[in-house]
Amino acid sequence: MLQVRDLAERHITFVIRSGNSHFWFDNWLGSGSLSSRLGSVSDHRVSDFFISGGWNSRLLSVWVLVDIVAEITRFALPRIEEDDKDAMGVVPPYSAENLLLHASTIAKLTAIGLYGVLYVGASVRGHMSSWWFSSCKNAFIQFAHRIIPSLICWNIWKARNKARFDDKVHSPTAICGFILDDIRHLFNLKFLGYSWAFPSWPAFYASLVSLRKPDLFRLVKWVRPIPGHLKLNTDGCSRGNLGRAGRGGVLRNSEGRLLFAFSTFLGHCTSIQAEVKALLFGVNLCISCGYVRVQLEVDSLVLVQVLQRATRYPWSIDTEIRSLLQLSSHFVSISHCFRESNKVADGLSNIGCEEGCTRTYHQFSELPTQSRGAFRLDRIGLPSLRKC
Repeated sequence: MLQVRDLAERHITFVIRSGNSHFWFDNWLGSGSLSSRLGSVSDHRVSDFFISGGWNSRLLSVWVLVDIVAEITRFALPRIEEDDKDAMGVVPPYSAENLLLHASTIAKLTAIGLYGVLYVGASVRGHMSSWWFSSCKNAFIQFAHRIIPSLICWNIWKARNKARFDDKVHSPTAICGFILDDIRHLFNLKFLGYSWAFPSWPAFYASLVSLRKPDLFRLVKWVRPIPGHLKLNTDGCSRGNLGRAGRGGVLRNSEGRLLFAFSTFLGHCTSIQAEVKALLFGVNLCISCGYVRVQLEVDSLVLVQVLQRATRYPWSIDTEIRSLLQLSSHFVSISHCFRESNKVADGLSNIGCEEGCTRTYHQFSELPTQSRGAFRLDRIGLPSLRKC
């Protein structure tokens, strides 16, 4: 059987009824599969190229050569009888693919072109993916991209059940209206304080493009430790996360004066490894210099949660975490800060990564030039802006 398989497959012909045969790999034309004649194929059903009871010549010309388009369009589609209707109770030209591409209301969206999510020639799967995986800075559009595919599938499924069990068939335009109603309801729940009384699909898209959440900012600054305590800020950086890495840190007293700072090269490691190595190095340096009552502050919330035993951590930092926990009696607290208030340590870690060597600093004048400005601003308490 295996020896004659290829010969047998060439003589197997698929009869088109509802169009579920594979457009590229099934021999529905009777002259062999299209995949054997073309080098570039995709994932389509024959019904994906139906429109209004006939062939969609425009869509065919996107995927196959002109002579093959002529051969296909000469192939007469069978008349769809009552028993050949699809699960929604409507004929294949109103399948999910045609709902996306050819329904009159959706066609208006294509003309507007505000989203760039409908691609001529793509399958239903491609259309859904273009929504799900698209990226947009507009929070309203991003939310719409995430929910529209699910709402389309859900409303097609409801329309199918209505047709099968209640003998009530909804047109694609009506289904689009139901999707719009669901979107309006979800937007009212998600974005309070906005009016979502858009009457049509074009109005909906236009309203989203014109809207934008206001940019909110907060003031962030480095806070001095309480009198009698010291504060150690550390940071780690990894170019590419796993890549060339460095660590840096600075210890200051309650007056904001420098006690020591460091910048070292770590080779290649991940960001979390660089963060924990920087903190461990700084704590050990404090112990060796005899400093006590030290407050630890880092801009890695994950590291803070790990040391507070609030979350798990990867095995790659197990040794360093255990060492820090054993040294917990040498520091009074560990807290999280934003990167904007950790600029001195951040700059030192980048210097360590770039220079590829280990340096320690005990005087302000010894600090790298690019770190002195951030140090001065911290000492006088000048805040930075952080976008919320």
